[in-house]
Amino acid sequence: MSLVFMSGFEWGTTQEFDQVGGSVVTSPKRSGSYSASLGNGNWVYKILPQPLTEVYVQFAYYTSWSSSAVFFVISKGGNDIISINKDGSYRLQVCSGYGGTVYCTGITPIQLNVWYLIELHFKMADTGGIIELRLDGTLEATFYGDTKPGADASFDKMSWGATTGVTNFYLDDVVIFDTFGSVNNSWPNGLKIKLLKPTADGPVNDWDVNPSGAHYAAIDEVPPSSTDYIKTSTADEIEHFDMENLPAEALSVKAVQVQAFCLKGAFMDPDRIRLGVRINNTDYFSDPIDLPSSSMICKYTLDQNPAGGNWTVDAVNNAKMALQAVN
Repeated sequence: MSLVFMSGFEWGTTQEFDQVGGSVVTSPKRSGSYSASLGNGNWVYKILPQPLTEVYVQFAYYTSWSSSAVFFVISKGGNDIISINKDGSYRLQVCSGYGGTVYCTGITPIQLNVWYLIELHFKMADTGGIIELRLDGTLEATFYGDTKPGADASFDKMSWGATTGVTNFYLDDVVIFDTFGSVNNSWPNGLKIKLLKPTADGPVNDWDVNPSGAHYAAIDEVPPSSTDYIKTSTADEIEHFDMENLPAEALSVKAVQVQAFCLKGAFMDPDRIRLGVRINNTDYFSDPIDLPSSSMICKYTLDQNPAGGNWTVDAVNNAKMALQAVN
């Protein structure tokens, strides 16, 4: 794994997170069409697929309030490992636990009504631990040494929000990299997240569509619709879709994630789905993913082009989305 998680709230919902709090808004935003408004006791958090000891995380932050409260936390279960808040001069601070002992403090006062790109490199260890904090690509603060404040030897959750009575801030372009893969294993460097929606039916469209008509038009709503959908009761049937191009400002691509809101309509086969991309007339599918009993996002992450090499803008623009129902 390399890309652990990303969200720009581009589905118009916070459902990509494990706790859904706050609201999704269209302004202000750093990129795309949406951001999340958090504060006053509202949090979103993400449970990591596996416990980690080292991570790179970025997120965009914007506030109209002068609060110095904690707004980001890395935890293990219910135990807070480190957090980020602001000091009395509104400079970023990295602290142990939830606003505990200060490890390091930045040099730039956070101004109101300005988007900032915050990046954190955190390695958890008794000795050899690392905390490196960047703001808009510039190293702001560092700490090297004991970054393991308690008995926990790893972390498995990241949270964004603010305590009750503290309102509010906006969150966008959340990206988490681990250090295991050959790519996407270091600083995200200010990535932007873009949702590319279906624009036309592809070469194979085996599933049924409701309402009748073009298949892509039943799955291109933002936020997703519960009345427009495609479905199948036959294993191995495939759907292909042409997709939007990347925006003209895109110069490179770090990763592609195929996403679909899915649910199991009945307790019978097929009850799994494979997500994929079609490149040069070849389908590259994920392993089978168990379908949830209620509508949830299923995901397939591709850190590199499955046809070979790293992603390019042209490769993304020429790829199609592929779905397959499987038993």
